[in-house]
Amino acid sequence: MRQERTVQASVFDLFAEHEIGRELKAMSQWLMSIAICSGW
Repeated sequence: MRQERTVQASVFDLFAEHEIGRELKAMSQWLMSIAICSGW
């Protein structure tokens, strides 16, 4: 018998429509770009 599971939504998916959510997403992308540039 197959197990059913619920796929969890990302925090950014839930709050993307709010101003704070957009700011958090922008900060996350900025931090990821720094990590990529620095070789982390």
